[in-house]
Amino acid sequence: MAYNSDTQITFRPAVETDMPALTAILNAAITGTTSTGYLEPVTLEDRLPWWDSHLDPRYPILAAEHAGEVIGYASLSPWSPYPVYRDTVESSLFLAPSAQGRGLGTALMRELLAEAKRLGHHVVLSRIWSQNAASLAMCRKCGYELIGTQREVGLRNGAREDCVLLQIILKDYVVSETI
Repeated sequence: MAYNSDTQITFRPAVETDMPALTAILNAAITGTTSTGYLEPVTLEDRLPWWDSHLDPRYPILAAEHAGEVIGYASLSPWSPYPVYRDTVESSLFLAPSAQGRGLGTALMRELLAEAKRLGHHVVLSRIWSQNAASLAMCRKCGYELIGTQREVGLRNGAREDCVLLQIILKDYVVSETI
């Protein structure tokens, strides 16, 4: 699948029958990149608590679909269990390898941010490993601002990794249709 402006992509709420595809997309990121915090592939059963945590309508999962196939997803999750942070969420986004590098991530993130604003969230945060230049660029293109770098918070293959923290304040966010 080559995504371009002529490709028909549908963004929709994920449904439970999407879980095998969502899990496969995450596992492709786990095994083929260093973009996740996971070190080993996950099973569908491993992901069920994650799914259940998104049954609350304030924390949606959006699926990107092309020709009947889920090729990516984005989600909003609570940032913290403390009530003071109730209007702050964390975004996550993963694409199938064949859907990467063509602007689909930007379009999907913009859709997720529009949904976050519609739901009344105030701040969306994103944590990205510092070596993930594509995701950092995509977030900045969508209006995220750099908050800082958490130094050496990750350990993968014997090496310490930095994590970049970004945020967007939604009251200032203007929904954009352009990629």
